[in-house]
Amino acid sequence: TVYVLLQKIDLIMLGAMIGLSAVGVYSTFFNIATVITVPAKALNRITYQLIADSWKEKNMDNIADIYSKTSIIQMIVGCLLFIGILINKDNLLSMINKNEFSEQFNVFVIIGLSFLVDITGGLNGHIISSSHKYKLVTALVICTTLFCIGLNYFLIPIYGGIGAAFSFLITTTLYNFCTWFYIKYRFKMQPFSRKHVLVIVASFISYCIGVYFWKMPNLYLDILIRSSITTLVF
Repeated sequence: TVYVLLQKIDLIMLGAMIGLSAVGVYSTFFNIATVITVPAKALNRITYQLIADSWKEKNMDNIADIYSKTSIIQMIVGCLLFIGILINKDNLLSMINKNEFSEQFNVFVIIGLSFLVDITGGLNGHIISSSHKYKLVTALVICTTLFCIGLNYFLIPIYGGIGAAFSFLITTTLYNFCTWFYIKYRFKMQPFSRKHVLVIVASFISYCIGVYFWKMPNLYLDILIRSSITTLVF
């Protein structure tokens, strides 16, 4: 996928411009952040074929319905997983024995937001790639890749790993915006509604409760209680 390509570019450029230590931090947080996308990938395996069949039948209403539902479902699950990792920051770093990464945790936050943007976009790329306009996706991938390389040259020397993470976030957002705009303009459909705003509000409230919940004496007990309370509120 385009995001695997962008990650490889980030790692290569980080290693060349900053050093292997920055690569280690970035790759660790990137791998943790991919947890956010796991449910979306499972859902997409089912919906991809449904979208392809709907194109064959020219059933635009069904495509629009799937587009909308996958967006909100993936956003809900992704936000909950993202919050769960944020509120357990100290526990997570202790478990992987990387407490020295604490000051660079913003790398995870930015990459996590990138994945949230992507899964909330739903089936943007697949809707286009399974239509008769499939060549557009290839052109977008090439353009966003070049854009990412340019951003990295500007941001990495100044901000290091955080610069690469911001480059990934901006590029991901741009790619999803372009595919979303094209689908809205060309096919007259888009997945967003007031439900997405409600998810953001619920996420913010749940995060505030989870992150300020008192610390349990045992690491695993703290993860269990903190995560359970936050999930219940969410």
